[in-house]
Amino acid sequence: MEEVVIHKMGKEDLDKVIELGMKTKEIQTGTAIDRFFSKETLERWTRNKNGVTLIAMIGNKEVGFLLGDYLSGLNYGYLDVIIIDENYRGRGIGNKLLEHALKEFKKKGDGWCRNVFSIIKPSNEISLKLFEKHGFKIGEIFKYAEAEI
Repeated sequence: MEEVVIHKMGKEDLDKVIELGMKTKEIQTGTAIDRFFSKETLERWTRNKNGVTLIAMIGNKEVGFLLGDYLSGLNYGYLDVIIIDENYRGRGIGNKLLEHALKEFKKKGDGWCRNVFSIIKPSNEISLKLFEKHGFKIGEIFKYAEAEI
């Protein structure tokens, strides 16, 4: 198997990130609002010191990514999404992205970030298992509420 390399997301990765994000049905929220980020939003996220934005590469191909944010006021890490190209799933890429992200979160807030959370659909069993494998506890089921303001 080819080596998976994880690195910080850069401007050059954003078109592929958007392409992967738009075609991944697991991240759709069930609301009428489109569920992915603009290139401008992603670019700001990659420049933000609190952002945890990672790309998984095999050779010169982007095969997955992770978007997270350190919430400094709460001293928590938030994992918004982990997406793996459907042709590369089942190869441990999600594990590597999550492991790398957790290390990044530990550095945030001068090393005080100790809690990381995510919102996962109950039907997304693969993600639930991935997070449990990494020590996350699975909590209550909530409804997703969203408003454009």
